[in-house]
Amino acid sequence: MLGYTPYIIDPFDHKTIYVGYQDVWKSTDMGDTFTKISTIETANNIRSMAIAPSNNQVIYIADRSHIWVTKDGGTNWTNITGVLPVATNNITYIAVNAHDPNIAWITFGGYDGNRIYQTINAGQSWSNISGTLPNLPVFTVVQNKLAVNETHLYAGTDRGVYFKEDNADWVLFSSGLPNVMVTELEIYYNEDIRENSRLIAATYGRGLWRSDLKNAPLLNLDAGITSIIDPINQNYCGTQNIIPKIEIRNYGTDILNSLTISYQVDGGTVVSKNWTGSLANSQVETVELTGISPNIGSHTLSVSISNVNGGSDENLNNNNITVSFKVTDDDF
Repeated sequence: MLGYTPYIIDPFDHKTIYVGYQDVWKSTDMGDTFTKISTIETANNIRSMAIAPSNNQVIYIADRSHIWVTKDGGTNWTNITGVLPVATNNITYIAVNAHDPNIAWITFGGYDGNRIYQTINAGQSWSNISGTLPNLPVFTVVQNKLAVNETHLYAGTDRGVYFKEDNADWVLFSSGLPNVMVTELEIYYNEDIRENSRLIAATYGRGLWRSDLKNAPLLNLDAGITSIIDPINQNYCGTQNIIPKIEIRNYGTDILNSLTISYQVDGGTVVSKNWTGSLANSQVETVELTGISPNIGSHTLSVSISNVNGGSDENLNNNNITVSFKVTDDDF
């Protein structure tokens, strides 16, 4: 594959982007200005980047033969290459679990049995989950976040798309697709009509292709936090009182009528708020929390939900979310 410059957009703030060269550069103003946030200075240039959808403090990056992670938004980076087979294979892609920033997958080029590796502890250890994938290059992997109590993975290879469900082996998922190199996979999510979500495959020389997803059944009781609306990953004036706002969604079939929202700044005192209402499947509501006035500096806001309809819902993966923000002494 030819070299390219990767970039990713912050999942909480579309104005914030990260670009990989020999180091990671960050812009919070849609690319008008950039600040270097790493000191890696890799000789091969960064070719893969991924930010955790549930915690934008966690970013994974890789060149062809090394992979690093930061858990504090770029202040500190750790080399987590470990036992990965980088001496004989090139890293081609990184994907992070939609709900757990410690779970990630990386793919490899080459022609042996080292196709896809998984970590469940942010790179402290790795396991080979290639199974019986053909010994061909794998260029991309994506997780279907709608499969909440199962792990659904799709891999784009030198000869089509393969699918893996939990601990089962990979199976060919290329019905109607030409025998072609798949260089990128993305999932279009229609959370209002889940059945209309689609897998999109970009190929080398044969255009874009679209497919239904493997069925991911609904749960009865499943509340989730879709996003933190405020604060997002940007600067706030030191004199400003910030009103945190989150969006909750009913992902289950039962009516959602109550839950407890707990939140804390920088791991400090936990503040809780009880929410009551009536949300049917796929309905959302924005909830305002008690105002906060953090000191000048960088901060994280962590939010979780519990006590769903008086008990525990069937999917805990989407019950937690974390975002970073910064308070300055500038006048806005």
